[in-house]
Amino acid sequence: MAASTGGERFQFTRTPIRYARTPDGVNLAYLSKGTGIPAVIVGDPLFTHLEHYWPMWEAIPGVEELYRDIRVLFYSPRGFGLSDRNVPPPSVPERIADINHILDHAGIERTALLASGNAGITALLFAATHPDRVSVLVLYMFWSNRVGLAGGLGQLLESNWDLYTVLLAQIVAGRYRANEGNAITELLNASGNQQSYIHWLQQNARVELAELLPQIEAPTLVLCRQERLVGNISPIDGARRLAGGIRNASLQLLPGDSYIIDESVLHACQTFLQEHEGSTPSEAEPETQGGLRTILFTDLQGHVRIVQRLGDEAALVVMRDHERITRQALQEHHGDEVKALGDGFMASFASAREGVECAVALLRAFDAYNKTSSYPLYVRVGINAGEPIAEDDDLFGTAVITASRIAGLAEGSEILVSGVVADLVEGQGFELCDRGRVRLRGFDDPVQVYSVEWQ
Repeated sequence: MAASTGGERFQFTRTPIRYARTPDGVNLAYLSKGTGIPAVIVGDPLFTHLEHYWPMWEAIPGVEELYRDIRVLFYSPRGFGLSDRNVPPPSVPERIADINHILDHAGIERTALLASGNAGITALLFAATHPDRVSVLVLYMFWSNRVGLAGGLGQLLESNWDLYTVLLAQIVAGRYRANEGNAITELLNASGNQQSYIHWLQQNARVELAELLPQIEAPTLVLCRQERLVGNISPIDGARRLAGGIRNASLQLLPGDSYIIDESVLHACQTFLQEHEGSTPSEAEPETQGGLRTILFTDLQGHVRIVQRLGDEAALVVMRDHERITRQALQEHHGDEVKALGDGFMASFASAREGVECAVALLRAFDAYNKTSSYPLYVRVGINAGEPIAEDDDLFGTAVITASRIAGLAEGSEILVSGVVADLVEGQGFELCDRGRVRLRGFDDPVQVYSVEWQ
């Protein structure tokens, strides 16, 4: 479910979004932050758009303390959020397999699973079928496999999606936090659509909990609010049955009437994971950006003129196209998005070859877009390689500054790379043109620069 919004509306996150590519070619988006015990958040798919959800999560009081002991990983299921959307809704076996792919990509052998609401079904299925990969299981405000399609709420889902998302947001926020409903409604609509969500809930309804629960071996904590929610909905009875059906489960009731994850939920999860730390045989460290990395900067030429000419609303549509095309290129070439810069992006790559291939693919994609668009977009790219300093999910240092300065020298639809990058990709099929040694602002010594021929 949603995390606390802290009374603000968020849209973007500075935490790098990573992508795990499945054997059938689907890109699964995920975020990872913190150190220590790995803990994967299995979210209801309507609450998994990373750019909307993660800033809400990071606004929860106490989350920074959580990061000191726990490595939190959050992902979008296939067909939802920032994972590939142009695919069929995942089947139950695909849901389970996709968690495996993400764990492998993140270098995690065994993890805690934290699930909320309807996502509890997915977490239970994974824990039952892969007990060797699950250390502990936490289920927060679990909705049974029948909730979601039954009764008036289910009828509303099938008949009026817009009203359904508004009502669901109010239920999640609780009657005393209804002012947060708008932000949650935006999250729901950004994460998925009516048909995909109905399909997902229909699959949940086919799962027999009575057969599934006895198969759970991991120590399990069931968390539930004490007070009734909007419309007198009370999941306490279901939480008691859930805890009673799992051999090694305990139930903890929390104050309040909101589905929103807050400090009390984080504290309960952290305490439970620490108590069972001995059951986690390995604690994989998060992926680091240390060592040699290739840094890529993009910049949209004439961003201000686009806004002045088209107006705010039309320009926003164009900027969404710019972001979509850029992120697609990063996904396909294994680039890590470090941060969005408004009219550009900063990304890093494990190899110079992948960085240059991504830049070429990016400009070719914009060239194809410009042939059919009423307003063309011209992007310039700068690439450097070095050993940046990684801190708070960002990269710093001379290697980063050099890449940014080189991008500033490029013209629209041009790729410029440093001499270091040119050396690293020598003999790999790229056509480079010597642009000579140039002085970069803030640097005493000139830097060798090459352009990459991509057309």
